Amino acid sequence: MSGLKLDLVKRAVKFIIQNLGPSDRLSIVIFSTTARRVFPLRRMSVEGRESAVRAVNSLRPDNMTNIVAGREIGIRVLEERRERNPVASIMLLSDGVDSYCHSPSQLLGQLPASIHSNCMQHEIPVHTFGFGSDHDPNTMHAISNASGGTFSFIESVGMIQNSFALCIGGLLSVLAQEVRLTVRSASRGVKIVAIPSGRYVRNISDEGLQGVVDVGSLYAEEEKQFLVYLLVPQSSASNTRTSLLDVSCVYRDLAANELIQMQGELVEIPRPVVCSPADQVVSLEVDRQRNRILVSETIAKAQGLAEIGNLEAARAILTQRRETLLTTPAARAGDGLSNLLETELQEIMDRMTTMDLYTHTGRAYALLGMSSHSL
Repeated sequence: MSGLKLDLVKRAVKFIIQNLGPSDRLSIVIFSTTARRVFPLRRMSVEGRESAVRAVNSLRPDNMTNIVAGREIGIRVLEERRERNPVASIMLLSDGVDSYCHSPSQLLGQLPASIHSNCMQHEIPVHTFGFGSDHDPNTMHAISNASGGTFSFIESVGMIQNSFALCIGGLLSVLAQEVRLTVRSASRGVKIVAIPSGRYVRNISDEGLQGVVDVGSLYAEEEKQFLVYLLVPQSSASNTRTSLLDVSCVYRDLAANELIQMQGELVEIPRPVVCSPADQVVSLEVDRQRNRILVSETIAKAQGLAEIGNLEAARAILTQRRETLLTTPAARAGDGLSNLLETELQEIMDRMTTMDLYTHTGRAYALLGMSSHSL
């Protein structure tokens, strides 16, 4: 890690230290040719924070990157804890390409079960932060995605506070874990077709009669919204209502350490003989979420095309999605999320103008978008 980028990393770690409370614990592991723990797992009291800052100030630049070694020691720190608090995570900060593992698949193959898991609740999520244009965004994104963490692209010093504040704020306010959402058909003939849920594990069973989404953890005041695509049969009676879905949720309350079950409202729709103008108005809430899903899918396709050097095709599908987005009811109504999606599409297109620009910042920016939309 070079001197300038090391200064950025030091700023970031100091920001983390300053935002932890006396009941929070922190350990610092550095990695170059090898890896070592420079600060033991310790509570962030006044004295603890001062000691942690001194450890950060003692760091010196090096030219090698051994992510595997650093990750292994970080995992060992957490696995050897005598106190097992319910919320624990790793923040992986790097500005370079791993000197020993040359592909994301090779590195992912070495992830332990506590990180590389397909279950609902990842024991140790890894939140990755790539600094500058020389880090390996494919590897950093792959690690975060496999572990249930997030990937952030720190392009400049001005992005440090916002990126780390979002991550830390979430970690310090987890209220519920093992959150599972269940939807079940409430009428004969109503079938669940799809539930786009990003990286969250979902399962549609009983021939489309039941759908389950394993959400995992939820922070204070956090909301998750999922679209459920349904097949609804024609109504044989006029001026009736059709019950579509029964919605329920189960989660573990961290304060009480017990499972809580909640029953949601029954989802129904009217079946008038003739639709009034009000009946034909598109729900802006549904439309904005549909826009988000379609934009996320398009970014992933464009990134795949860019990886094989087909920037023209990548920009073409981004352009088409942007044009379609602008015609949607939510965008025409000035919806804030749709405006942000349009700006994001344009920014990714601009960073795919040339292959040099794409490899410099475009790849990381596209993967950042894919990570944020998968949550």
